[in-house]
Amino acid sequence: MKLVTVIPIAKGVFKDNLSYFTSKNIRVGALVTVPVRKQTVPAIVISEQEIKHTKTAVKKSEFALKAVKSVKAESFFRPEFISACKKIAEYFVSPTGRVIMDFTPKIILEGDFENPPSPGFATGAKNQWGETILLQAPREERIQYYKKIIREEFAGKRSVFFCLPTVSDVERIFPEIKKGIEKYAFALHNKMSKKKIKEIWKQALEEEHPVLIIATKSFFSLPREDIGSLVIENESSSFYKSQTRPY
Repeated sequence: MKLVTVIPIAKGVFKDNLSYFTSKNIRVGALVTVPVRKQTVPAIVISEQEIKHTKTAVKKSEFALKAVKSVKAESFFRPEFISACKKIAEYFVSPTGRVIMDFTPKIILEGDFENPPSPGFATGAKNQWGETILLQAPREERIQYYKKIIREEFAGKRSVFFCLPTVSDVERIFPEIKKGIEKYAFALHNKMSKKKIKEIWKQALEEEHPVLIIATKSFFSLPREDIGSLVIENESSSFYKSQTRPY
């Protein structure tokens, strides 16, 4: 038996985290449904542990624990993404749910959970996060260097996430960087229609070939499993900073 902590995805739920028990083998990042008052709502699992390790806390709880209703998607978000959001939330003294919402488009969180988006295609390539490169150069030189990174990562069967601070930045740079790899390049930003966002999100996850994702920070949660490089262009831009919690 497990105790899972979830973030409910529903209006009118004023608690950021709720706890439930389950006999199912549920992982961090899963999309589940849980009872809240008299309704059943979707929720993201942010932690799980065996109940035998938390017996004292469970006994002292003011409320009787309820059971998870169902598992809609075993891996809606990657566990690494949830872990990163928890660390950010702790650093900025903010609920984890707010951080997840900051890095996830609203249409994905409030989307059609009858057919939840599946995790991105796994090519077998392993991420080796061990090198950070800071590049100061004129724009044309930076673009050429980014293209070199994309070629190298594609050759190693890894995808690239290219983050920009504003929608206009995405729209300006996308046509330039996607040349020659149009089939595997995807742009995402919140000025797109809800239908378009869902369509591109799904395509980016289902493409078996490594992909280039060019997007604003609201799309960091896209659970592609083979991302090898992350490029943050114009990293000093104030537009990367949120005006609401978690700031």
